[in-house]
Amino acid sequence: MGQLLNAEIANQSWSGIGIFNGYATNTMPQVFDRTLQRDVSPLWDFSRYTPDAVVVNLGDNDVIKGATKAQIMTAMQGFVATQLRPRYPNAHIVLAASYGWSYNESANYVHEIAGALQGAGDAKVSWVRLPWLSGQEHRVYCEQAGHANILAAHLAAQLGLPAPTPSPVSCLYSASASLRKSTAGTATARLRLEFRDQAQNLISEQVAAPTVGNAWGQFSLSGRAPAGTWQVRVVAVSENGAVIDVDTITLTASD
Repeated sequence: MGQLLNAEIANQSWSGIGIFNGYATNTMPQVFDRTLQRDVSPLWDFSRYTPDAVVVNLGDNDVIKGATKAQIMTAMQGFVATQLRPRYPNAHIVLAASYGWSYNESANYVHEIAGALQGAGDAKVSWVRLPWLSGQEHRVYCEQAGHANILAAHLAAQLGLPAPTPSPVSCLYSASASLRKSTAGTATARLRLEFRDQAQNLISEQVAAPTVGNAWGQFSLSGRAPAGTWQVRVVAVSENGAVIDVDTITLTASD
């Protein structure tokens, strides 16, 4: 997203962190002012970095942990009003949320949170909903590029910047894997390069069917991601019940 907007990016994140509870040791409001998240001191000097915009993507871990809509809304409004706005009085704050975590997730009501903050007098708050269903792998390359395209376009509109050129997601992908048969003889394996859409539905695939022996062999295939691709998967399977060992899988992208 920084490349799309020609901007500096400062990221503060923690796997599993929430706005109200979540899965991390602390919540984001508890660690936001720390220089290092696990250390209570020293605190960060906010005068060292003044952003034009702040994107907040919190609430999904809280939903999975059992937090209610009221708890998440109250925590998010408090975080923006008491921690973000006093430190960044001129920044535009974007509340971002994505679908696919649970029923009654924060994406369903992120507009209500932004509306409540606007109603309280904060005119520099907006929201963006990311229309994507989470896969088992969370966000991979094409999904990250798609989210960056959406957020960059939203920020450009809010900040009066030129419309960004979207990140290329229809790249040429090349995949390879080392394969061998675990027992004597040979077997047929299938190496697939799958291109999937936002909802993780298969759009198209490239398939190789190499004959695999007892010695390690390197096999590869390539394909260009079609329009609408958000995820690329490399899949190796065996045929007729044979046991195939897999090692050193690679996936590279080029224009």
